[in-house]
Amino acid sequence: MRVRVVIAGSGAYIPEEVIPTSAFASAEFYTAEGKRYEQSPSEITARFEALTGIRERRWAPQHVSLVEGLARAARQALASGIPEKDHSSIQLHGIYVAHNFGEVHEGGYSEMVPSLASRLKQVLNIADRCSAVDVVAGCPGWVHALYLAVQDLEQTGEPNQYALVVGGDFLSRVTDEHDRDRMLFGDGAGAILLRTIPEDASEGAGFLGWTILNDGSQTASYLHMGRSYHPEKQKHPRLYLKMHGRKVYEYAVREVPAAISALLRKVGYHLQDIRYLLMHQANAKMNQAILRNLLREWGLSEPPYADFAPSTVETLGNTSVATIPTLYDRLRRSGRLHRGDVVVMVSVGAGMGIAGCVYREV
Repeated sequence: MRVRVVIAGSGAYIPEEVIPTSAFASAEFYTAEGKRYEQSPSEITARFEALTGIRERRWAPQHVSLVEGLARAARQALASGIPEKDHSSIQLHGIYVAHNFGEVHEGGYSEMVPSLASRLKQVLNIADRCSAVDVVAGCPGWVHALYLAVQDLEQTGEPNQYALVVGGDFLSRVTDEHDRDRMLFGDGAGAILLRTIPEDASEGAGFLGWTILNDGSQTASYLHMGRSYHPEKQKHPRLYLKMHGRKVYEYAVREVPAAISALLRKVGYHLQDIRYLLMHQANAKMNQAILRNLLREWGLSEPPYADFAPSTVETLGNTSVATIPTLYDRLRRSGRLHRGDVVVMVSVGAGMGIAGCVYREV
């Protein structure tokens, strides 16, 4: 039997602790060369907020592990996608977890074995002998994981097969307190539950097309791991997430619109056919530039809808692989998604790479 894969449920873990940009006004910021900035921290934070649009971000408390954050999002997705009467009979075909740093412990060391997917399976008490797969591919990693899950489910040829696709990073635990870029990042996790349905009952719903690309031969070092910018800490072996912000910005505003347009043309859609564009949330200014360039490619002066490209970056910051599923979950829980809506999900990040898909609501 031919089947289609649809989204059955969604969930998100958004930490309660709010870190306003003003909280960094007493930080000691240094350049990559180890020189302290001449501007005061308050001047730096004010300029940062004006440039990025990020007013606040959420950070997970130290007693909450990444696996627990993933589990909270996954439980919501399971609860919203499977009727309670069916909980005892459901079997998962697979669990796919996107992340980039593993479980980061105090002192900065990362625990990657066993896989986070295996640990999530244990925390959720899932006894099925289903696959448990980790995906590490920068911020686009959740879309990569989604692609793998959809391909695996389609191969079953059976209706009512399920898979969990979860993504999360606690970036507060891998960023340098002396690096201005730390203010970009937040913590979080997001999840969706996938289900197969008979193709003849899908009414055209499901995943219609994909783009997975990487330009690493030229751009691999745009995001990387490096030592603290503080001169007294540079001899310490601990590594932190670092980025060449201008190069990342220029790559994203040039390549993301082109990738979206190529994907839409491949599946036979115009930009005006799209209800929602869910973009990776790196900073508000970058997203605005991507949208402007995308509209220009399609000869449009305005988006098809006022809420065409919803944003979370102003209050959540850049949450890496959690961004797209969190955006989707917010739309779904607010009742803004309807049968037949066409949604584009696209993310750009370390590598540099872009991953995206076109999905039609069931």
